[in-house]
Amino acid sequence: MKFATLFSTALIATLLLTVSASAQQGLQHPTEEGAQLIGTYPVALTMPKVGEKKGADVVTDILVWATSGGQKELQLAPAVQATGGEITIPTSMLYGMLSQAAVSKAALLGYIQPTATPMNVPVYRPNYATPTATGLASCGDESWGVANYTVSMPVGGTLVVNLDDVEYETEFVSGSCQSTFVDPVQSSVSSGSSTTSTVTGAAMLTKSAKLDRIRERIRARRAARLTRQ
Repeated sequence: MKFATLFSTALIATLLLTVSASAQQGLQHPTEEGAQLIGTYPVALTMPKVGEKKGADVVTDILVWATSGGQKELQLAPAVQATGGEITIPTSMLYGMLSQAAVSKAALLGYIQPTATPMNVPVYRPNYATPTATGLASCGDESWGVANYTVSMPVGGTLVVNLDDVEYETEFVSGSCQSTFVDPVQSSVSSGSSTTSTVTGAAMLTKSAKLDRIRERIRARRAARLTRQ
């Protein structure tokens, strides 16, 4: 799936210009232990009103990593905060908008320097747990997905952000985990009931193997990009 978005102040995403003061301690790059955290900044969205539901103001921090090969890569922080209303759009759409806003603002702040030649910018997204009234939090099993964007700045000076492809999983060790790339299927369990997930060691190994395959594809993409430079 490919689409282009022209960077404009008319976007629903309000790109805040103040670098985030919140420290992201203990976080590691998903695919490279040697990557260096070189900056953080917030991105914010205002959800639309839907019927009688007031849209929330949503904000999260973006982590900027520098890999050993010099590539700049982005990661959404584990927590997405919502205040003043409700998240009125599907979570997959919300995370897609946050990812796009993250890439656009990375260019605005100078973390990436787009040219007329498209460049690749990965955005890592931690999988989330069941939404609450205050927003979304990671489900705690360190699982994630990645959206790969191509970014360019044509001669006209307009930033263009294209979603190139995505890598993600939909089977998790934690039964409460949800992918940021697909919307959850509504449960048929009646109100007041609860379900529990039992995950065997084999299932955990399967999950680990899936993430390993995703990591290998990302490393191969990164190596191919360095070869072309």
